[in-house]
Amino acid sequence: VNKMDFIGRQETFDEDFTEACKLIGIQRPVTERVRFSKKPKTNKELLTKDLQYILDKFYDKDFKEFNYKKETM
Repeated sequence: VNKMDFIGRQETFDEDFTEACKLIGIQRPVTERVRFSKKPKTNKELLTKDLQYILDKFYDKDFKEFNYKKETM
């Protein structure tokens, strides 16, 4: 089993990336956000109920471990 010292989240990328750089002893490089669309689509717009069910089952342990809330369709 791999032991992790740090887990970053996409939702707090800037802060977590800064922290990760400090942990490994490097200066944080300059980054910028790139948006490919003006309005991000929600899971309800992208997923069928069947696909949502499959993803919920597959990532169930991750949702529990990282205290993420599952969206209902």
